Amino acid sequence: KVQFYNGTVLLGENTNAPYAFTWRNVAAGNYSLRAQAVYDSGSIIASPAAIVAVTKEAPPAIALTSPADNLALTAPATINLAANVTANGHTITKVQFYNGANLLAEDTTAPYAFTWSNVAAGNYSFTAQVVYDSGTTVISAAANVTVTNLPPPAIALASPANNSAFTAPAAISLAANVTANGHTVTKVQFYNGADLLAEDTTAPYAFTWSNV
Repeated sequence: KVQFYNGTVLLGENTNAPYAFTWRNVAAGNYSLRAQAVYDSGSIIASPAAIVAVTKEAPPAIALTSPADNLALTAPATINLAANVTANGHTITKVQFYNGANLLAEDTTAPYAFTWSNVAAGNYSFTAQVVYDSGTTVISAAANVTVTNLPPPAIALASPANNSAFTAPAAISLAANVTANGHTVTKVQFYNGADLLAEDTTAPYAFTWSNV
């Protein structure tokens, strides 16, 4: 027979050629492997040793590439999440995207990405987690994002001046200045009390009220 050894520890033996043995689930470490033939009436002869080093694989590396940390957005926000994964010899099952402890989505194929739409105002902490091999996980560093509500547009009646006096029949020029503050301004309407006098859809916003 042929016996297979690690140092002085017998790993296995084989009585038939081809003489072979597979040592499975070997932990990290340094090993001295040799084969020993037993022949005739029990005599033995050993091969020279083969020195083998087994190292632990590094776990996969995962980095959240989007969004950037400390990103500031306005509501309703669209936030693009993306992660880069370095497998380091492992089998990647999927990447999961989280806001705090809440699972937002998962992606089983690279490139790993997810778009979260209509995000309300608030503070968010995003991470990506890779699931690999038999279910082991590694999580990325967090990216913190702040989403705030836009202030409404600001409007000021630039003309006429408050407490202006006119002689009838008067022509009164009305004008307004608008600061959009990130919104889409549809139109400006000019009123006398509850009565709509006119509206203007393009800046500069103005109207002349005649024969008052």
